[in-house]
Amino acid sequence: MRSLHRESRRIGGTVFRARVLEFAGARVSLGLLSVMVMCAITAPWISPYDPQQLLDPIALRSQLPTWAHPLGTDPYSRDILSRLLAGARVSLALSVAAVAMSTLSGVMVGLCSATMGGRTDRLLMRVTDVGLSVPRVLLLLTMVGVWGAPSMGVLVVVLGLTGWMSLARLVRSELLALRQHDRILAAHAIGLHPLRILRDHLLPTVAPLIVVSATMAIGQVLLLESGLSFLGIGVPAPLASWGTILLDVGDVIGPGRWLAIGPGVVLVATVVSVQRVGEALASAMGVRSPS
Repeated sequence: MRSLHRESRRIGGTVFRARVLEFAGARVSLGLLSVMVMCAITAPWISPYDPQQLLDPIALRSQLPTWAHPLGTDPYSRDILSRLLAGARVSLALSVAAVAMSTLSGVMVGLCSATMGGRTDRLLMRVTDVGLSVPRVLLLLTMVGVWGAPSMGVLVVVLGLTGWMSLARLVRSELLALRQHDRILAAHAIGLHPLRILRDHLLPTVAPLIVVSATMAIGQVLLLESGLSFLGIGVPAPLASWGTILLDVGDVIGPGRWLAIGPGVVLVATVVSVQRVGEALASAMGVRSPS
């Protein structure tokens, strides 16, 4: 019986992977994201230069691409390729950490709202509505204006605690609909404990929605972090992130303005790839894309 169950799961996993890879652009997006993640992990070993090193503030200032510096150097004579690799570690890690926090918060709020009902439900949904009514960027700028430029840890918390509202509403609506399902009503009728019903029936059913929502959110947080860093209120200098790299080369004039192309292309390609993977997961899991 166990071997039959394992075989069923193996076949199901194979079918799921096939459905994901059949989605338009999913193979390319997954390949690109895999390369990005590997570059981020191995950045300290594959970077041609120290990303913080000022190579030659006079001769190598805002230098266009050469064989020695394939993406050129920034106004401080630092190698852009090395900073791009180091920035991948920071930007991807920060985005994943912030999304993990916002996903956990959204699931907990949606779960408490759906299961407790009454005043708790109304209170949590009013707080959620207030959060949704304020543009996230405006909320982030307000928080930064009040408390000043954040550290890395504070930035993760701020991004995480301003992105849970949409998921909370989705989880709540899905759980409220599931509570009226025949399977759930039957589980209550035979006396199953509410926590067991939640663990075995409700959460596994909403798990695909949570996975798809979290995947989509990574791309959004990447853009948010880059935008904040480009404004000088994100990742603190001189730490490299994709936003701070664009900030460093953003004021370069003349031929040096082309130095922003490499970091910009990497950022856009990563965000688009995350979006395509999220759409592929939504299609394979039969979930309506949250975006």
